[in-house]
Parts: sequence; structure tokens; C-alpha cells
Amino acid sequence: MLFIIKKIIGRYKQLKRHPLVDNAILGIIKYLSINIILRFKKNMTIWNWVNGLKYYLMIGDSCMISNCYFVLDDYEELLFILNYLKGSDTFIDVGANHGNYTLIASGIVGSKTISIEPVETTFKRLKMNIELNKLNNVVLKQVGISNNNGNLRISNDRGELNRILKDNDHSNNEAISVTTLDDLLIEEKNISMIKIDVEGYEKQVLEGAFNILKCKNLNVLQIELNNSNQYYGYRENEIIRFLKKFGFKPYRYNPLTKGVLELPERNHNSINTLFIKNLKKVRERLSEKTISINKKTIKFKSN
Repeated sequence: MLFIIKKIIGRYKQLKRHPLVDNAILGIIKYLSINIILRFKKNMTIWNWVNGLKYYLMIGDSCMISNCYFVLDDYEELLFILNYLKGSDTFIDVGANHGNYTLIASGIVGSKTISIEPVETTFKRLKMNIELNKLNNVVLKQVGISNNNGNLRISNDRGELNRILKDNDHSNNEAISVTTLDDLLIEEKNISMIKIDVEGYEKQVLEGAFNILKCKNLNVLQIELNNSNQYYGYRENEIIRFLKKFGFKPYRYNPLTKGVLELPERNHNSINTLFIKNLKKVRERLSEKTISINKKTIKFKSN
């Protein structure tokens, strides 16, 4: 009981801070109502999200449920994508889960997205969400990403926290084929941004992306850095040093000012860190349009 109370208090504080939540009390009522309804609902429901987008929802769908009461859960990150990406871009979603970022990039901005998710049940839901929204600018890839081609094992009972397993880890798992970003994306010519969320396996993903990281059009990476790297026995600073060799430095985006602030290390205010190569070009892009959000409607205005 104490755990539940602490969780509710923590969620209330998050709602109070979130820019898209007008009333935190109503927000917490919505949070409780949604979770109670989903807990007793046997089948998936369809949630009407933003700009006519929809997705399938059931209890345990962590980030997708959060969108129900935050509107945009990863607020800073998704506002950056909305401001930065163009319809002519290609966005790479490594560790797409149920398609949170893919839906925004392709469903609202209109970018082409290559959406990568290896876990079978998770991939099926991702595919359902893409088909539900009839997005023909999304390319789905059921494959793992690593520093070599081959076969590995991945956990399949941890939801959005599923990860590639070490040899001595006998958690519930399934076998998957893995490839490198260099091999998977060899035909892609207009990659503008890559988002990587692979629960600590980021170093291995980047080690298989030497050619992609050199691409002229690729100026932004978003990488989840939340100490999950410890499972694989490396330090987060190794990623930062590795990316600096390709000209990428860590930054944080401010949605209010649309500015980007260079950081000495990872972004400690979020589990995600932006890495930018051509800062001038990124700033130019961010100044080209203004985003307004009213309830469930996101509008663009050219500057």
C-alpha cells in the first residue's frame, strides 16, 4: 500500500511539472482512472492520441499509457523531433517498442521512418499501430542491432526494458537475428536523425555504425543513457568519447527557447541525451518553424 501511495505522489509531482498538463489534480484522476480501467479490461483498447493518431493500449504499456495523461510523455525529446525533422528526412528508430517516436515522426511530421524492434510480441504491436494509422512512410524491421551480424538472445518479459542478454543470463528470452546499422541502412541516403533506446546496448549499436555516423546529412542522435550500460560492463563516457571522434557532442534541448545547450557529459535531467554534429545547421532548422499544442492538436507555423 505504501508503494502505491508513493507512486501516486510521484506521478502527481510529474503532472504538476509537465508543460502540457493544466491541472495536476485532474491529471492524477485521469491517471488512476485509466490504470484501473485497463487493469480490468481483458482486451486491448484503442486510444485516440494527437492529430488523429491512434494506438492500441493495455495495462503494462508504460510510455504509451503515459501519453494518455501527459499528451506527450517524452516532452523535450518529442518537441525536438517535431521542430527538427522535415517531411523529406529519414528518421531511424532503434528500439521502437510500440512506436511512440515512429508515430510522431511519420504520422505528424511526415518523415520516412525505419522502425526497428526485435522482440516478437513487441514488434507485432508496433506493426498493429502502424497499420492502425495507415502509415505508408514507415519501414518495419524485426531485427536486433549490434556490432556484428549473427544471432543473440533477448529478454521478452520486461516490456520496454527488454535487453540483449549476456551468456550467463538465463532470463526468459527468445533468439533473434542481429545486424549492424551500416549493413541495414546501406541504401539510405537521407538519414537526418537516429534515436537509440536499447537498454544499455548503445555502445555495441554505435560500434556497428561507423559509416552511418560519417554521413553528411546525419547531424542528430538521441541516445538513452540511464546507467543500463553497467550490465554490459562499460562506462557511459566511452560512448561520449566514441561519438566525439565523429564530431558529435552532447546537448540538451529547451522546448521553451528552442535552444540547445552543450553539456560536459550526458544529460542528467533526462534519461535521453542529444548528440549534435553540425550545430549551425541544427539551429537553423529549429528556427524555421513554430510548434503549438492545444489539447490533442499539434500545429506547425513556418517562420
